[in-house]
Parts: sequence; C-alpha cells; structure tokens
Amino acid sequence: MNLADFQFTRREYTSGVDGATDWYMIHPGTRPLCVVVLHGHGSHGDQLLTRADLEDWRQCLKELDATVVSPNLRDNAWMSPAAVDDLADLLKNLKTAHPWHHLVIASGSMGATGALIFAIRHPELVDGIVPLGAATSLRSYIKWCDQPNRFPVIQEILAAIRQAYPTEETLALNDVRKHCDRLTMPVFFYHGEGDAIIPVSEALDLAEQMKGKDNFHLTLIPGGGHDSPLPYFREGMAKVLTALGEPLPDGSVKADKA
Repeated sequence: MNLADFQFTRREYTSGVDGATDWYMIHPGTRPLCVVVLHGHGSHGDQLLTRADLEDWRQCLKELDATVVSPNLRDNAWMSPAAVDDLADLLKNLKTAHPWHHLVIASGSMGATGALIFAIRHPELVDGIVPLGAATSLRSYIKWCDQPNRFPVIQEILAAIRQAYPTEETLALNDVRKHCDRLTMPVFFYHGEGDAIIPVSEALDLAEQMKGKDNFHLTLIPGGGHDSPLPYFREGMAKVLTALGEPLPDGSVKADKA
C-alpha cells in the first residue's frame, strides 16, 4: 500500500490531570469525520504505523479520508480515569482545529476496552464504537486474570490494570457493565469465542445487559482467538458509518467482510 498521502504527525501534549507529558499521532482528513484508534496492551500510539497486521486498517482509514487520531494515553493504562480525562481534553482541543460531525472509536483488545470505557464516561463525545475483543468490566476481568496457569502476558495485564486502578472506586467509575445505560450510540462489537486473553464471557455479559437495545450488535467469531476480530475492522467501520448516515467512499469500504 502506498502511504505517501497517508502520513501522520506526532504531537506532544501536557496532561491537565498531573502535568505528565504524552503524545499522539494525527492524520488530518478532509471529510468531517474523526476516527480514534486506541492501541493494544504492549503497543504505543504509533501502532497503526508499526504493525504489519493492521495494513487493512490503514487502507480502510485512508479510503475514508477521515481525521485519524491515535493517542499514546499513558501506554498500558487501560483507559484509567486519568487517561479518560486526557483523551477528553485532547479531543475537545482537536475538534476546534479539525471540526467533525461524527467521532468513532475503533480499536482492539485494550484499545477496545478503552473505547467502551471512554464512551460510558463521555457519551457526548462519541458517536459510534467498533470494539474488537474487549473487557467490559475490569472488576470481573481482574478476577479472571488472577487465576493460576494464565499466560505470562495475562499476568502483565493484571499488573498494569492494578497499577492504573488502585481503588475499588476507580474500577467502579469505569465499569462499562455497571454504566451500560450510557452506551446510547451505535456499537458493533466483535469477539472470538475461543479468546484466551479476554474471555468471551466479557462480551456475552454486556450483550445480556444490552438485550433489546437496537444500537448494540455483537458478532461472535466461532473458535476465534484473541486476534480473530482484527480483520473485522473494515466491516465494523462500514456498519457504524452506515448507522450514522455517513456515506461510504465509492463503495470501497464494504459492510461485509471480504
């Protein structure tokens, strides 16, 4: 793929929470649409540019000609309360310079978890979400992670979440299932049934609470592992944009996965 006309600029900012310095990547598009891509655990705000397995994400975003924002957000913070405040401030500032009609967050794993958390904390800023394999209650996910014979990466995730969420109050504040009534925007959620990193129960439990809500859609991938939802980025984006009445460019972004 030729990325000559799909370039990103790295910008630093200072957090209003604690004065910490962080950064984000931005590609300014020409249409009034913003897509926020949150990175996964162990990656950084430049994930879109460094991961070969996200090539179709890049191609899809290029076709959409949207403003794309990929924030670092305190590395492995799992959308902690401080990260929520950082992202809200960042998006409010960016919208002044790059006005948009709709904002969609489309991400996988930790990023998908963060997308749901941010949406329940700031539903007024989010118009649609495409979570690709997400935890929906960090309180229940911590209990699942804290079991014997888990993969080493799960122990790393557990340590990161505990550091980012030192109290029960912070966990409750960002518990998606506890506050799922705030998910009023279109949500197209994909999860692998055989996910060994974030169990499918996380998706099923939220789906049960959202039963009857016509804005919530869960697609389970039979036998799919943790990365199995990633190829559904394009399909999820097409579906959420269709739900928002956003035109799809030249039919190139299809609602059905290839």
